[in-house]
Order: sequence, then structure tokens, then C-alpha cells
Amino acid sequence: MTETIEQESKRGRVRRLLIEPLEAWGMCRPPVRLNGKTRNEAQTLADTKHKAFIARICDELAHMTDNELFAMQRWFQVQGQGKDRRHWPEFVSIAGAAHGYRPVPVADIPEVASWFKSRKGIELSHSSALLVAHLRFITKFRHTPVKPEDVAKVDRKAADLAAQWKLCMELRD
Repeated sequence: MTETIEQESKRGRVRRLLIEPLEAWGMCRPPVRLNGKTRNEAQTLADTKHKAFIARICDELAHMTDNELFAMQRWFQVQGQGKDRRHWPEFVSIAGAAHGYRPVPVADIPEVASWFKSRKGIELSHSSALLVAHLRFITKFRHTPVKPEDVAKVDRKAADLAAQWKLCMELRD
């Protein structure tokens, strides 16, 4: 008899390690506000929005390790909303805390890959120092250098990297 091992999805892992324990602890969505709707309409809309919110949390935290998810669980219990701290915090707070534990890998940010494949990224491919300087800037600031002072900073860093590489090659010879 052969055993089949089911691969757990990233979203499923976050649900198992973070969402389900928090819901068992008592974390819930804020109370429904009617805003001119019937109670059933408001409840349905709130449930739909909450499911999407939970899915978004799972997607945002999928890159984190198990230990980091356990740390986030403690963070949620302290940072919960409402007087009893049992309502989900705003997404921006969750994303910020997650970034503090483990930033999203640069390779997983679609805009970054798109930028490196763009005309500007291809133009820079003649200089590995420029490419590395851009990648370091993007890794640190989570966006491409747009402002003139950012571009100048990247150019200075690329010049430093090129000089260091040249020195290494001279020392090797």
C-alpha cells in the first residue's frame, strides 16, 4: 500500500499556523455596520469582505517561516483592534509587521522583475556593477530609483562596486 503525501499550499500553511489558532483564540472581524442595508445584506457583504481579507493576509505572509508565523500570532494578540483586542488589525499594520519579521523577497515583487526586463533594465545590463547597485537599492527601499538623487546614489554605489571589483582583479593577478 502506497501513501500519498498531500502538498500543503502556502495559503493553507498560513491558515493552519496563524489564522486558525487566532480564530480559536477569539480573533474575529469587527461588528457589522448596516449603512442602509438589511441585516442579511450587510452580513453577506461583511462575510465576503472578511474572506477576501483573510486570503490577502495568507498571500502576504506566505513567504514567512513557521517560527515567524508563530511570532506574528503573538503580534496579532497584542495588536488586535477593539477594546478586547480580538478584532483583526488593518492590513497595512499586518503587512508592516510582517515586513519587520521577514521582507518579501525581491524576486517575488512583480514590479521588480518587470523593471529589470524593461528597456531601462536591459540598458543597464552592460554593467554588472550598475545592475547590482540597482538591485541593492530596490532591496533596501522596495522600489526602483526614480528621483534624481536616488539615481545619483545608485550611480555612486555602482562606481564603488566597479572600483572594488577592479581592485580584486588587480590583486588576483
